[in-house]
Amino acid sequence: MKLSDFIRTDAIIAELQATDRNGVIRELVEALSKSIGLDEKEAAAIGKSVITARTRGARALARAWRCRTSNTRGQADRRHHRAVQRGH
Repeated sequence: MKLSDFIRTDAIIAELQATDRNGVIRELVEALSKSIGLDEKEAAAIGKSVITARTRGARALARAWRCRTSNTRGQADRRHHRAVQRGH
């Protein structure tokens, strides 16, 4: 199996016109939907789903990062506080 088995050359966009993330997603979905013969309504639904999933994923990543960093900071703060209480 080759990578070229998955690529639709008629859906390749050499230069994107969109300048924001959602616009790029819409543009890519539109190109692919034309390539496989979807109508505009189906393409819009797919684009919306991709944007929603992408947004949820980004939020989940941000939450996980905040949890991780705040937990690490919290542990360091607690260790410092205990050391200060012991007079170190």
